Amino acid sequence: NISISGGRFTENLFVVDGIGVNSRLDVSSTNANHYIEGNAAASAQSLWVDSSLVGNIIVRDSNVSAEFGQFTGGVVQIDTRAPSHEFGVTAHYGESGADFAQFVMSDKNRRALSGAAPEKPDYRKYRFGASIDLPASDDLRFLIGYNQSYSRVKYARSAAYAQHGDYGQESRNHNLMGKFEADLQADLRLSGQVTYSPYESEFAHPTGFNNMVYLQGGGLSGSLKLEGGAAHDAKWKVEVSHA
Repeated sequence: NISISGGRFTENLFVVDGIGVNSRLDVSSTNANHYIEGNAAASAQSLWVDSSLVGNIIVRDSNVSAEFGQFTGGVVQIDTRAPSHEFGVTAHYGESGADFAQFVMSDKNRRALSGAAPEKPDYRKYRFGASIDLPASDDLRFLIGYNQSYSRVKYARSAAYAQHGDYGQESRNHNLMGKFEADLQADLRLSGQVTYSPYESEFAHPTGFNNMVYLQGGGLSGSLKLEGGAAHDAKWKVEVSHA
């Protein structure tokens, strides 16, 4: 949720590998307590890829080409990396939580305390994934990647409902991408990909119990592209895509 050239975050255009992936749903409110009132999406961007699969990002804020439209703020253009010509496997894992962090309290707030300082926030976050590059031959290459991020946060209910105990909220994001490139000739390449990024998250207001809201969403896109060159450095491209 970023502002570009003074526009609202809902006014930007997000493009992943040439495909617009803006949410078709109402994303004007970021308050999870109001999702059930009609704001049915958690992000202005409906599809994303893990940073380990990103090859290039361009943010356009002025003098934008006519090939882009559907925005009044700016353009976030994301291109995923190409399959490698060499076999390779990469993996990553990251974890964070209250035990890994130091929480700083200002002197003003410390003086205002009438009792003991509040406990540390109770949360845990994980991020892990892997990708594999599979060159079938010098002219045919594949890339497959899967990533997931997960978080869980513990919350306390309001005083009127404290007898029902604390509760947790979870969120989980998945990302799966498959991609191929085939060199049909020296100046002719066929490529395609499918990207799927579902997510699920929970929300409950502390003033109550048995009031958990479950939110599910995400995006799916695919494309098939044929591109080549001609005399005098001319280039052409034909692409069919679905989002």
